[in-house]
Amino acid sequence: MNRITGFFMRIATTCMIVLIGHSCVQEDLGRCPRVTRVYFKFAQETSFNGTKTEETVNRIDVYAFDEADKLAGYWTDEQVRMSEDYYIALDNLAAGTYRLVAWTNLGEYYVSNTLRDDQARGDYNVSLVLPEDRKLRDGILPHLQFGESLEANVDPFGENRIEILLDDNLYKLNFTIEGIEPDEDIYQFTVTDNNASYTFDNSYEETPAFEYISSACFDNSARLGTSMLVLRLDKNRQPGFAFTNETRGKEIFSCNNLVELILQANLQGAAIDFCVTHEFDITLRIYADTRVSVSINGWSIETDEVQVY
Repeated sequence: MNRITGFFMRIATTCMIVLIGHSCVQEDLGRCPRVTRVYFKFAQETSFNGTKTEETVNRIDVYAFDEADKLAGYWTDEQVRMSEDYYIALDNLAAGTYRLVAWTNLGEYYVSNTLRDDQARGDYNVSLVLPEDRKLRDGILPHLQFGESLEANVDPFGENRIEILLDDNLYKLNFTIEGIEPDEDIYQFTVTDNNASYTFDNSYEETPAFEYISSACFDNSARLGTSMLVLRLDKNRQPGFAFTNETRGKEIFSCNNLVELILQANLQGAAIDFCVTHEFDITLRIYADTRVSVSINGWSIETDEVQVY
């Protein structure tokens, strides 16, 4: 008799579990356990050299700040395979409203400052790792993308699906030089800026100036040029630029505001917006009388509008 009773008890228990699960899915999500998942999309395609944007992300770090703006949780994935179905599960995040902040590719080139429970969001930053001389030579920077969800609601039960839009902080500058006779000299392209550190709303945290440096020589096709990866550019920045012959110790061209120079292309009919355009083809033509003409993404800039030193 006891065996029969036990058998029917197990049957009844199994049926109850199935019915509760069915009810959870079909009728009342409030009965389901809480699951919080963060999905990611890109604000625009910003990959270079034919690489897909989703292939530029190797790691994602997600920070959750509570309504007092204090750190409530931190998650990282160092084996990211971006797709529409990819997500990071925010395990053990209590129900509530949070501000979520996401960064990509922290690690070797970009680091976040120390995490502390009593640290407010305004005290956090992400910074570029620089050598002691603050000269970043021929650096191959990974894409630094930022995204946030300002009011992410985590309900006590059911699935919480949160989406974060990622903006890229990386830009590519392609320099080409025309008008110089081929030689065996070494030339240098230098961009000077102070955009190495960012707050957790992706604002600039001012830092001492440093240099992006790329060297080049004439190749076998008698071409002189180089490409350089730099961090954020926008209309309010004032990065300097210089093109020099390092072998002879001679400065050939410089300007005190590369952003202003780029935006002069808009006066000729271009529609450059640093929120959208992340790659710039910059051609300098050097004339024998020391004049320099400039083109930006195919748009010619009048010589008398170019500030030359």
